Amino acid sequence: MRLSVLKSARRATVLILLGTLFLSACGGGNEQTGSTDLYGAYDVIEGGMSEVQVKSVIGVEPQRRQADGDKAQILTWETGANTYRHTTLLVTVHDKDGVTRKIVTGYRGNQSQSF
Repeated sequence: MRLSVLKSARRATVLILLGTLFLSACGGGNEQTGSTDLYGAYDVIEGGMSEVQVKSVIGVEPQRRQADGDKAQILTWETGANTYRHTTLLVTVHDKDGVTRKIVTGYRGNQSQSF
């Protein structure tokens, strides 16, 4: 059991590092969400990640936070408002289980995944 926890923690750390490197190369390391590649972040975010890990991948705080029941939050990021590249990323983070759902919508189409 302990070995699987270590492998899971290692995997999450590697995903965060890869996501951070990927988004930094795409201009996502800025404090301005307008330059963050939310499609790239969507690809990196995995089920079970914590809110801290998700925010680390994206590089900025969410613009909105909405309760989804009493133990989960829907975090929302938006980029390119009022442009043809407008993109929205929604990530549902459960207090106990971490990321349980992710949705990205925008100029490159819509994608969603539940875990």
